Amino acid sequence: MQEKKMPSHPHQRATPTIASTQGKPVAKFARLFALAVVVAASPTVLSAQSETDGGDIDCKVILCLAGGFPSGCGDALSYMLDRISPPNPQPPFGFCPMSNGEAYTNFDAPYSRLNRMTRSGWDCPAGKNLFFARHDEDEGHDRIEAFCYTDTRTVRSGWGEDRETRIEYLGRSSATPVNLRIQITVEPHTAQEFASPTYVMNYHTGYYRATAPGSAPVTLSQSE
Repeated sequence: MQEKKMPSHPHQRATPTIASTQGKPVAKFARLFALAVVVAASPTVLSAQSETDGGDIDCKVILCLAGGFPSGCGDALSYMLDRISPPNPQPPFGFCPMSNGEAYTNFDAPYSRLNRMTRSGWDCPAGKNLFFARHDEDEGHDRIEAFCYTDTRTVRSGWGEDRETRIEYLGRSSATPVNLRIQITVEPHTAQEFASPTYVMNYHTGYYRATAPGSAPVTLSQSE
């Protein structure tokens, strides 16, 4: 998967997508989401606007995060990145209300902050490997060396006691610093479980990339 940049969209508020008259999702949440991903232009799932219902954009973040931020999710991505950014970082999304006013909570959304002083704080595009090394400097400051490469080869030079062997890295390019890893699973431990890809992000630059796949889309049956 190719890396993406955060769209520059103003924050918008989407109509709640998991409301029901009984305080439970209208349809099984994961299946509703799967349909939203397939028909990304759906006005009721990704593009409908509301200026009055609190928490709507948080519900949209849940849907969009699960779906890999398809077309129509620029505002949700911007909102999420704003929440997790310093100086006062918050969780990626907040209260997502159902029609009875209770929060939708049937999801797992683990996330972790990453440090560029460690290997996990750097990313390479699909098809490239990451080289990472942390060098101790005399003044007490570590120097980080991180780059991407496609392959290696062994290069030998010299003769006898002067013979040297070194590794040459082919297809070198810059590694991208990242500072957040996140994934979401909706309706976990049920037949309708749907897991998003795992993403790495940089909330300073808007960079994000899926580094591991999620669940296959679920087919919406005629009865739902």
